[in-house]
Amino acid sequence: MSNSVATPTAKYTEYFPEWEKCRDAIAGQRNIHDKGEQYLPKLSGQSTDDYDKYLSQALYYNATGRTFTGYKGLIFRKPPDINADAIQDFVDDCTLSGMSLESFAELVVEEELTTSRFGILVDHPSTEGSNLSQAEAEERGNRPYFVAYRAEDIHSVKTDRIGNKTKLVQVRLRETVSEPTDDEFKDEKIQQIRVLDLEEGIRYRQRVFRQSTGDKGKSTGWEEVLELRQYPRMNGQYIAEIPFYMTGGYEFREPFLIDLVNVNLSHYVAYADHRRGVSWTTRP
Repeated sequence: MSNSVATPTAKYTEYFPEWEKCRDAIAGQRNIHDKGEQYLPKLSGQSTDDYDKYLSQALYYNATGRTFTGYKGLIFRKPPDINADAIQDFVDDCTLSGMSLESFAELVVEEELTTSRFGILVDHPSTEGSNLSQAEAEERGNRPYFVAYRAEDIHSVKTDRIGNKTKLVQVRLRETVSEPTDDEFKDEKIQQIRVLDLEEGIRYRQRVFRQSTGDKGKSTGWEEVLELRQYPRMNGQYIAEIPFYMTGGYEFREPFLIDLVNVNLSHYVAYADHRRGVSWTTRP
């Protein structure tokens, strides 16, 4: 049982508002308007009706979104040249969910432009209790695949010095999974924390924590789901490193477009004030 496994680091908490602001700015006016006072503060003494009119007349010109699209277009103005005939199945579907390697590369670029923080886990379906040959495993689609994690889903990343080498020793990842219910047409969404670490510094381990509830349905903390614990292997041997990789390194970085986002949002508020002033002074 743990109460802190789902608690992000202080740095995560510091950068989270910037990630949210960048996503909203890129998404455009609808998202900006939906956030209301978060981006357009209510004026002193302004009623709800007056604010709604004030908000509806505020134009958000999405320069950030256009710049985002332009940069992505420049990067992918030519299709990637991928020479990987030996692993064509992986190139066609690198996530086991139908996403091609080229589409995954576009996702990486999008997240780099938006938050400048992105993680990739190289995972493999569980092979516990099976004795499949490599050919049989490949025929069943039992092969490595990528799992993408956005900045908001990476709660913490720890490194340490092991054997005169800096290694990744623990990662905490937030996930949302669907589980079937008694209603065949409705799934239950469950929040969980996946912990990747090196047990005793030498053996890669995966653990999953979910919230447990007491008699009155209140949360009593986060408890490990023991049946989901795994010790992934490669060629029958335990893995001595965590196969989790972050674009740009493990340190936090300012989002690539944050300066433009701040200017864009400032112009949004300035336009709203100007529009309100014009409306107020020219009304008979």
